[in-house]
Amino acid sequence: MKKIAKFDLNTVKTEDIIFTHTSSRDYEMSRVYVIEKLDSFIVLEGSHCSCYGFEDTTWEAIEYTEKEIEKLAMHDDEKWKIFLKEYLNI
Repeated sequence: MKKIAKFDLNTVKTEDIIFTHTSSRDYEMSRVYVIEKLDSFIVLEGSHCSCYGFEDTTWEAIEYTEKEIEKLAMHDDEKWKIFLKEYLNI
């Protein structure tokens, strides 16, 4: 696991995004992207309040190995349950 200090979402190719999840519409919303690289995954997470859209979101990017992403996906969280089912076929 390695935090990426400056990650530019605009540099990501659409075909590299393997999973996205946006929380239910509410006062605060969050979004997660899982981006597949050659030998790793980048998990990009961000949130905002209803005053601002995702354009004003501060994103946090963390790079994971395949084993680390599988372990992360085992958390009891709805977005990761969806990821397990759709991408990892678990």
